[in-house]
Amino acid sequence: MGIVRVELGGVQTLRKEPMVRVHLGGVQIMYTEVAAWEADIYGESSIEVASLTVGTRLKVFPFVPTIEVKESLEWFTDIIMPTDGVGSEQRISIRPIPRQSFSYTFLLETAKEQARFEALLFGFQKLFFGLPIWTEKVSHLTTITADDETITVDTTNADFRDSGYAVIWKSLTEYESVKITTVADGLLTLETPVESTYTGVKYIMPCRIAQITDAVKRSNEEVDFSIAQVTFAVRDNVLLTGYVADQSYLGLPVVTTGSVIGIQNKEYTSDNDSSLQDYDTGDFDYFSDSEFNLIGQNWTFYNDTRAKCWDFRLFLHSLKGMQGTCWIPTYRNDLIQVGTIGASDTDFNVENIELTANMALNALRTHLAFIFSDGTIICKEITGIVVASATEETISINTALGLEVEVDDCKISFLDLSRQASDVVSIDWLESNRNSINQVFMAIVE
Repeated sequence: MGIVRVELGGVQTLRKEPMVRVHLGGVQIMYTEVAAWEADIYGESSIEVASLTVGTRLKVFPFVPTIEVKESLEWFTDIIMPTDGVGSEQRISIRPIPRQSFSYTFLLETAKEQARFEALLFGFQKLFFGLPIWTEKVSHLTTITADDETITVDTTNADFRDSGYAVIWKSLTEYESVKITTVADGLLTLETPVESTYTGVKYIMPCRIAQITDAVKRSNEEVDFSIAQVTFAVRDNVLLTGYVADQSYLGLPVVTTGSVIGIQNKEYTSDNDSSLQDYDTGDFDYFSDSEFNLIGQNWTFYNDTRAKCWDFRLFLHSLKGMQGTCWIPTYRNDLIQVGTIGASDTDFNVENIELTANMALNALRTHLAFIFSDGTIICKEITGIVVASATEETISINTALGLEVEVDDCKISFLDLSRQASDVVSIDWLESNRNSINQVFMAIVE
């Protein structure tokens, strides 16, 4: 049962004794999690009749934002490190359903639009809105007629939900929210019919129940031109499921595309995870309770189609912030191959970079990705690292590659089991259905 905030207008006591009758006008149910309602009524006298009517329309925030939108997803993960600093960490998802927020920028190009904007805030800034998700808008040309109980529209790769809401938007004065009963590919079935008729170009998009969280900032560049910034927190977000990785390794997804920022601009971190012991009177010392350095790499993902944006959203939801893990190659040529690797070989030589002396076989960095120019990635486990000569080292892998690999046929990269370094994911929408995400991933022992 959801908690409902009810506005009571025009309360009128017609008769005080022996019975009180109350007329409620303008009652608006703003938000509920389930379609069930209770009315608890208290009074000294008995009440013979009580009824509650619930509508299915939301107060839409109708202004159109600029194409660049900031979205945030935030999980909450409790990470427990091993007491001896050796072994794998435990990650407990305290908030599996992420908090979602949007920051919209609005251009108010006339004095009338500014006044309309202020009037909307005056009446509803403390309450809930139906927030159109402009980053997932679908252009619609077919006429939608009043009393229609279905809308034909592409529903794939977008967050249309059974029992959720959608918005029909044609202009700042022509729009409405509709309650969805069921979502099918190419069809929305509505709980109540459409109220108005819409012709020509319009947009259909998912609608979330949201509330303004921060102070609304608005500045006038000119007398009749204003810029407003509004941040909305979504109240009805859910955990999305159904992610299917393009490639998996040992049951976990492999990130199969390199960071778009390029190796030359990519940031890597190595933190010795130490604490300072210093009493300010003499010597000092750094000590660490963990076995390995904290190795991180920032990753910029770029999604330029509706399908890619949706698939990446499913990927993020599958990770649940810092809880979930995936495999990420460095996409560098970490090991320089020496000689041909035969199809059945499990040992091969690389240029000597003192792996044996400085890293050897360990529990953190124990896998390799063989990345070919056609996009093929073959993942293998390292089972041994030994010195072959002053100029070469021998790497052993658990199973053969199954194909002959000449020098320069592929990159040999370290493949790190990784989790996100933060529970907060910031999505920069460059326009609808095109975004970029910059995340830092940390190598972990599992």
